[in-house]
Amino acid sequence: MNKQAAIKWLKDAREDCTSGEDEPYKEALGIGILAIQHQLNNGWIPVDSMGLPDKTRRFNAYVTMKHKEGNQVFSSKVFWEYGEFKWFNGKSLSDKWIVFAWRPEILPEPYKEVSE
Repeated sequence: MNKQAAIKWLKDAREDCTSGEDEPYKEALGIGILAIQHQLNNGWIPVDSMGLPDKTRRFNAYVTMKHKEGNQVFSSKVFWEYGEFKWFNGKSLSDKWIVFAWRPEILPEPYKEVSE
């Protein structure tokens, strides 16, 4: 089984989780899907298949987006705040841009002084 087939199998299994008792399994399957997609997409999360981040969160992110009135496609660092991606000046991206993939900015481990 390749990674694409594994993702499809996990998504199908997640759709079969319909009762409230299945929530832990549904969440675990979602984590598995994200982990495999992370390997395939170098950490990029496609909006069409995995959706946008949780609306209650706030964090820096990278997005790949396309201009609504043209074919210009590029990636940029932006801010996710309460359900939408924003430029750092606070203006929404959704006015002129369509985000089709995103990834959270992951900071490295904090510096630790090495003792001799």
